[in-house]
Amino acid sequence: MLGEEIPSTESQVKVDEEAPKINLAIERHLSEIAKKRDKHFVDTQNCLGTAIVSLSAAVSLAMNIDENIDYVQLMKYLWDTGKLLCEVYHDQSVARKSFITPVLDKAIKPTLDASISDEWLYGENLTDQIKDIKAIEKASASLKAPEKFPARKILPRPTFQGNWGNPPTRHGQVGQYAQKRFTNMKYKPKSTPSQSSQKPSNEKTRTGNRSIKK
Repeated sequence: MLGEEIPSTESQVKVDEEAPKINLAIERHLSEIAKKRDKHFVDTQNCLGTAIVSLSAAVSLAMNIDENIDYVQLMKYLWDTGKLLCEVYHDQSVARKSFITPVLDKAIKPTLDASISDEWLYGENLTDQIKDIKAIEKASASLKAPEKFPARKILPRPTFQGNWGNPPTRHGQVGQYAQKRFTNMKYKPKSTPSQSSQKPSNEKTRTGNRSIKK
């Protein structure tokens, strides 16, 4: 890095002072946790963007100073510093995508991975690209042959053999059979209190008759 030859001033990474904003088509699918996590990356990128802009101003100012200094070495140091800041800035965009892309539709994942950030995190043409993907999926679905399901086999109904009459009476079930058994039982009435009170008087009468006979 440091000490390398000064590369071309053309850069493949477009750097603004502010971090790229999340596309509106993507933001509405994010949870609150994902939004808060992305805000951390946004703040970091904003700091880096400011540092890069300040560094660019320093480079421009140094190039206009007419003194006997080693401008080549100065430009190397400044350029390498700018490269590092640009790399960190770009990595922050990649990190933001790595947290956002997995929660989105898998069908558009290849397009999201190949997108290049500009003012928007996934590029300003993301909406048109998603529409093209949906149109291709719809056309592919119409070309697909319908699935053939195997014919359902109808099994013959089983034939039952044996007693088709009424089922046997269950334990505790009250029916005709149980009522018949109850009516055929011999019923022995219990003695009443009046009958039990008469027994001693009858015994006294019998003993009195015996004494008279004697």
